[in-house]
Amino acid sequence: MQKFYDLQAQGYNIGLGVKPAANTGSASYKTGSVGLMLHPALSYRLSDMLFLKVGVYYAKQVYSNDASATYTITDRAGTYSGMLNGVTKSDNSSFGGDIGVRWFLGKAKDMDHDGITDKRDLCPDIAGLPHFKGCPDRDGDSITDAKDHCPDVAGLKELHGCPDADGDGITDAKDACPHKYGPAATRGCPDADDDGVADKDDACPSKKGPASAAGCPDTDGDSLPDNKDNCPEVSGTAAHNGCPEPPKEEPKKEVAKPVIDISRPVLFRVAKTTISKDDHPQLDEAARLYKATPGAYIQLDGYTDNTGNAKYNRTLSRKRASAVKRYLVRKGVDGSQIKIKGHGSKEPEGTNSTKDGRAQNRRVRIRLTNDQ
Repeated sequence: MQKFYDLQAQGYNIGLGVKPAANTGSASYKTGSVGLMLHPALSYRLSDMLFLKVGVYYAKQVYSNDASATYTITDRAGTYSGMLNGVTKSDNSSFGGDIGVRWFLGKAKDMDHDGITDKRDLCPDIAGLPHFKGCPDRDGDSITDAKDHCPDVAGLKELHGCPDADGDGITDAKDACPHKYGPAATRGCPDADDDGVADKDDACPSKKGPASAAGCPDTDGDSLPDNKDNCPEVSGTAAHNGCPEPPKEEPKKEVAKPVIDISRPVLFRVAKTTISKDDHPQLDEAARLYKATPGAYIQLDGYTDNTGNAKYNRTLSRKRASAVKRYLVRKGVDGSQIKIKGHGSKEPEGTNSTKDGRAQNRRVRIRLTNDQ
């Protein structure tokens, strides 16, 4: 007598060949038997402790023997029991479906106490969230910490979880100006003139220029940027702040202090102090020379011929010098810088014994000098 036990899944079973006419009866044993059992099934997980199993089965068994036996074939798939009692032949087959429940006793292991069993927990040592299969997301940006380059600050998926406050595609950690939009070439800082120098480092942020010149152009190409070039449109030298070198001046020669002697005196008629118009150009020149000679003063010396007594002549000679002084003052000469003196008939230029000689002696001599 051989007994069939519970059969699991699909497969083949070799056992006694029995072909009963009913579920109970008698059978005889022959030389042996062959049995076939097919049992495909699916299991559904209801919880970590509970599974639902649904399947179908097909069983067939054929055998013969000289022995006989009483037997019982139950409705349970693959279950057969009997007692040897002269069974001679059996040819039996059956099919159907089954449903079952598997229940595990005890508590599933959960090392990180996040409510997700270690078997299903991708991060069993760190408490996490169910929708991340037990892995944590500290900053709540829907990127697990294991894949988040900035796990403590909420960020963007395309930046591996790191933030980008100004939206320029550069993470705040690598952005030199995290709150101002800027290109990658200037590490996220604005560059208004697009010259590759960030505005914060650009001395000329509205004009393109090389980084070597702090972002300023060099219009005249003299290697001095325009912001340091006093002549930005004309090439020059650094020694002259970007302007051309001035023409070389010849060294000034030391000139002795001028002593200008107006050689031709102002002449007067007999007993007169009136200045002739013919003498105006000479007096005008004396005024011009005075103005062009800083620190100069004018010395006026008056003279007469020998007509009249000495006292009269001294007074007349002084009046003639005073007349010349008044004319020069009207021409802009500082009166305090004019000195006058009346010499009378002294120091004659010509002889007083002739008319022409006496005419030369009625005069005022003018001297322009720096000597006090």
